[in-house]
Amino acid sequence: MRRNKLKKYYSIFMLGFENALEYRGNYAINLISVFFPIMMQYFVWTAVFTGKAEGERIFGLTYAEAIIYTLCAGFVAKLISTGCHHQISQDIKGGTLNQFLVQPIKYVVYQVFRSFGEKILEMLIVFTILLVFIFVVAPGMGMSVEFNGIGMFLIAFIPAMILNFLIFLSVSMLAFWIVEVGRLYSIIDILVAIVSGSIFPLSIFGDKVSHIFEFLPFTYTTYFLTNTLNGSVDIHSFVRGIFIQIAWIGLFFIICKMTWFAGLKKYAAVGG
Repeated sequence: MRRNKLKKYYSIFMLGFENALEYRGNYAINLISVFFPIMMQYFVWTAVFTGKAEGERIFGLTYAEAIIYTLCAGFVAKLISTGCHHQISQDIKGGTLNQFLVQPIKYVVYQVFRSFGEKILEMLIVFTILLVFIFVVAPGMGMSVEFNGIGMFLIAFIPAMILNFLIFLSVSMLAFWIVEVGRLYSIIDILVAIVSGSIFPLSIFGDKVSHIFEFLPFTYTTYFLTNTLNGSVDIHSFVRGIFIQIAWIGLFFIICKMTWFAGLKKYAAVGG
């Protein structure tokens, strides 16, 4: 029985992987797209620091620290990114969800393995680029890479990816109640990118706002992971961060489960 389940999940994973290879043109564009926001932020930081003395700090960052954060955060955000909310909303609105409701497989589990299958190759490529950056490029920019920081990153990576997936999974449930969610999703994508530290370090918002962010789930995705790499997280803050990640994962799991069943009732009531 367990072997059959594993075989079924492996088949779903491979379906996602083969789908990514089949549309490799879109796949390549999606992979290359990570560099565009990084370049934009590079020019923004360069403009901000123009005319400033070397080593001068703005928002608590030197120019080198700002650029290093921008590069690391761009790659980290790509590693943990998910587009599950767009796919799920399409399945709900298009009626594709119906076929999963009569099959012996949980739809959300299907989405997890399919999404991971589609992302695995991208993750390997981006992770390789990130390693090259932190070991080859970053030291020349003044970033000291320590193995305990890499260890922290690897430990926090899986919880961060799960948390990010659950955040957007909960967002996808809006499709049960809202007919046109495309624009709303675009707004949510931008807002999450900002409050997760994917665009700018959260320290630019000041101490009071940054303190509030410490209790929000978004902080413990891109921002937390990036800071483990650049050495900004001590062991006490790291352990605290892991516990907060786990707490938010548990809460979002409950939220997703409750909204899923509530959404299914509405979905069945209108005939799918």
